[in-house]
Parts: sequence; structure tokens; C-alpha cells
Amino acid sequence: MKTYSCGSVSERHSAHIAAMALPALWLFLLNVGILSLFPSNAAAADKLIVGVSLPLSGGNASFGEASRKGFAMALKEDPKKFDKLDFRFSDNSYSASQAISSFNSLVSAENADVIYMWGSAPCLATAALAEKRSLPLICFAGDKKPGLSYVYGFVSPFSEYARPLAQVIRDRGFERIAVVYSEIPFLSSLAEALRVQVEARQLASFIGFAPTAQDFRSLVLKFKQQRVDALVVFLLPDQIGPFIQQVKEQGMAPALIGTDTLTDPTVLGVMHR
Repeated sequence: MKTYSCGSVSERHSAHIAAMALPALWLFLLNVGILSLFPSNAAAADKLIVGVSLPLSGGNASFGEASRKGFAMALKEDPKKFDKLDFRFSDNSYSASQAISSFNSLVSAENADVIYMWGSAPCLATAALAEKRSLPLICFAGDKKPGLSYVYGFVSPFSEYARPLAQVIRDRGFERIAVVYSEIPFLSSLAEALRVQVEARQLASFIGFAPTAQDFRSLVLKFKQQRVDALVVFLLPDQIGPFIQQVKEQGMAPALIGTDTLTDPTVLGVMHR
């Protein structure tokens, strides 16, 4: 299967990307003036406590663990650049309820002065808490709701993520596209952003799945009947392997389009069996 991927972070690359992003986080804190808001406990130790909430369990755990390694890489390579930041880690499991627990734990137990929250669902769940506490919340997520004073976005809007994928579809001349996505805020929004950037006549199917779905066989059969020539795959890491395997079992070999998750070694292993 020919694969076109761009725009997101796979386990294969996320540690390196996180390492490069950490200096950007430092500059971001400076630019929005957060470092000037040192509370007394931070000023005394000349440290700003940054609570880092990552998906360290569940379907997105590979992203969380790789991101945590990225923080460690950056700190090891240039510790002086971050001598005013003290990072405390917590698991949000990419779950709204767990994200709230993680947020509260970082604030109450770790005395965090600012929270870095990974994922759209966790950010949506904790934005109101950040506003209520007047606590800066830096979201590694896409578009954020307007009118929030303490919530800051740290990645590009969904339309920008989708643009290079739409360009691939145009450049390669695909005529019958199927989009499959996991029904979580980030991937649902990314799928919708792509939908508005491709021509309606090209879109054979546009279907969302529960994050726990593993059986796609009836849908794959439909794609075969539709003679789909390209599949846009916005599924969770632990869903992509079964999906691709079921596509292959139907004797199909469409082009695969998606984020860098498609370049994960476990996914590549399924494709090359």
C-alpha cells in the first residue's frame, strides 16, 4: 500500500519532536508573560513548576511516553536553558475524567504554577477549571474555544493540519476517497477540517468509530464495493493495525493517507506482512 503521511506525531518521531518543542515551550511562556507571574512559592526557589499531563495509559500511551522521553532529552541536552522550570508529570489517559483528576493533583499535590495538557479531550475537560483558578493552561491540542483568558493553544489549527493532506489528494488525482476516524475531539475535528477541503464528489464515505472499535470488516467490504482508491485514516494507534489488516484481507490495496501515526513501526509491520 502506498502511504502518504504528515501533520501529527507518531511514537517513532514524537520523542525527537518533543525535544525540539521544549525550547519552544520556554519561549512561549516568555512571550505570553507567564514567567512574569511568579507566585511567591515559585519566586522563592526561582523555579516555575510546570505540571505536565500526558496520556501515559490507554490507547494514546505511546504518544505520552514518547513525549515524556522528549522532555527528558531536551533537559539532558541543554539543562541551563530550563533551570527556571521544574516539570512534574501526571497521567491523563486521554480521558476527560482522568484529565480532571490529573489537573487537580498537579495543582494541589505538586503546586503547579502552569499546566501543560496533552490532547483535545483533556483540554476541553479542564479549560473551565483553569479559568476558575486563573491558572495558565497550555494545550497541546488544536483549535480552542474563544473567550478564554487562561487557556493557550500550542499547536496549529486543524485546518492547517488538514491542508497538506488535501493537497496530496488533489496532486495524486484520487477520485473515490473514504475517511475513517476515531470519535475523539482531535481526530473528529481533523476529519471535519479535511472534509471541507476536498470536493464532495471525491468523498465516497465519511465514517466515525468509537475509540474502542476493532472490527471494521463490514465497512471495509463497503469500501471494496465502492472501489475506493484512497483511505484517509484518522484512527487511534491501536486501531490502525487491525483496520489495515482487515483491508488487506479483502484483497484491497488503496493508498493510505493520514498523520505520521502511519509511519509507526507496528503499523508498517502490518502493511508489509
